[in-house]
Amino acid sequence: MAFNQQILGQSFPGPTGPVTIYTPTAGKEGLIRFVTVANVLGATGPSSLFRMFLDPNKSSNPTFDPSTALYFDQAVGSGKTFNRRVTWGINRRTGPTGPAGSLGVQSITASSLTFTIFGREDDAT
Repeated sequence: MAFNQQILGQSFPGPTGPVTIYTPTAGKEGLIRFVTVANVLGATGPSSLFRMFLDPNKSSNPTFDPSTALYFDQAVGSGKTFNRRVTWGINRRTGPTGPAGSLGVQSITASSLTFTIFGREDDAT
C-alpha cells in the first residue's frame, strides 16, 4: 500500500458560504496531513477569519455548519500563514458515483485567504 504526499486541494474562496476543497477520488481513501491558510492581503492588511469543516456523512450535499466545524472564526494575521499538522481520514469506498465525506472551507473576509490541503490517497480496501 503506497501513499504519495500531494496537494489534495487548493481554494481562494470569495464572499459566499463554505466551499468544498477536497473529496476523495472515486475508490480512494484520503488522509489529510497538513493544512495551510495564507492571508494574502499583505503585511498592512487586516486580520482575516476562516472556518474549516469536515463532514464525514458521505452525502451529495455536505453539511458545513457549526456541527461539522474543525476551526470556527480562526484568525490569520495580516501577511501571516496558519499552518497545522493534522490526521484526518476521509474515504470513498462506494465507487465513482457514491457519496464521500468532504472537507469544506470558508473565508469570512472576502477574497483574503488561500487554503491549501496536503495529504495522500490510496485505493480503498
